[in-house]
Amino acid sequence: MTQNQQKSISEFLSLAAYQGVEYIILGAWGCAVFRNDISKRKI
Repeated sequence: MTQNQQKSISEFLSLAAYQGVEYIILGAWGCAVFRNDISKRKI
């Protein structure tokens, strides 16, 4: 994972926590924007 990916995830989760979000549903995160191969994602 790159520093940019880590920063994006951190900012996203920080904003969600700040706004009081209790649940976040994530799909194949990063596969489109970062062109990651979905078959190589870890679950």
